[in-house]
Amino acid sequence: MKMLYCPYCRALPTVRPCSNYCLNVMKGCLANQADLDTEWNLFIEKVKLSLSSSLQVAPEMEPAMGRQVRVGTCLHGRGTPSVGRTGDIPVLCLLAFAILH
Repeated sequence: MKMLYCPYCRALPTVRPCSNYCLNVMKGCLANQADLDTEWNLFIEKVKLSLSSSLQVAPEMEPAMGRQVRVGTCLHGRGTPSVGRTGDIPVLCLLAFAILH
């Protein structure tokens, strides 16, 4: 019943609420959630560890991944590469792309 008289709950933001009253209400409303803080932090840490270990790349895959990045960099913004001269960078990029796929 008291919350009906809180100016913020009644959409009167220009009226200043009593800070002690609001703090007491918040402490009462959030007491159960505050008890979960330690368990929640432990859960988050376990999820982070789980995700970081599953996202690690095998050392054997790193050279191939680096090549794909270089091929993507070569092909990005090239349009239709010309074919013909042996020293052309686009031809080398296409050759590397064909080898990887």
